[in-house]
Amino acid sequence: MRPRTVSAAGPTWVAMGAALALCLAMASQASAQRRRGSGIDPRARRGFTLEAGLGVGFTQVFPDVGDGEGHVGIAPLSFSVGGYVNPRLALLFRASGTSYFDGPGRGRLRDSVVAAVYAFHVKWWVLPRLYLGGGGGLAAFGGLFDSDDADDLDLGFGTTFRIGLAFPVHRKHALGVAFELMTMFTGEATLLAQAVTFEWHFY
Repeated sequence: MRPRTVSAAGPTWVAMGAALALCLAMASQASAQRRRGSGIDPRARRGFTLEAGLGVGFTQVFPDVGDGEGHVGIAPLSFSVGGYVNPRLALLFRASGTSYFDGPGRGRLRDSVVAAVYAFHVKWWVLPRLYLGGGGGLAAFGGLFDSDDADDLDLGFGTTFRIGLAFPVHRKHALGVAFELMTMFTGEATLLAQAVTFEWHFY
C-alpha cells in the first residue's frame, strides 16, 4: 500500500482553518482568563525550564524541480531547554519537526522521513496560560534509519512559530496544547510543516 501522499495545495486550507480554529479557541480562553483570573502564580516561572511535546503533523514539500506534495504524519518528540529571564520571557534551545513515511512499504522505519528545525527560541507569556514563541536556526530534511536517503540529509535554514495554552497541574508543572508552524529552506526544497502537539512544561 502506498503512503498517504496528497496534493500540497489543497490541505493547506484545511491546516490553516484548523490553526485559525485553535487560535480562536485560545483567544476565547484568554478572554475568560481575564474575567475570572488564572489561578497561576507567575513567580513560579523562573530559572531553568524544560518542555516536551508529541502530536500530529502535516508536511508540505516544494522541490526546486517538480511539483510539490503534502504528507500526513506525526509530530515526533519535540523538546525545549533554557531559562527564564523574567516570569514572562524565556530563552530556549528548541528541537521540533514533523515526520512521515515515504516510499514502498507501510510503517517501516527505513521509510521514515523527517523535517526538523533546531532553533534559538523566544517564548513570551502573553497571559498566564497563553504564550507565543518563535525563533530560527538549522533545518534538516531527509530519511532516517536504513533509508536509501539517509546519506542525503539536506540542511538549511528554518524558522518556527508557536501559539499555545498551558494548564497548571502543579506549581512547577503544566500540560497544554500548541500549534506550531515551521518553514525550512534547504538546498533542494522549501518546506512548510505544521503540527498540533500536546505538551508538558516544567518551570
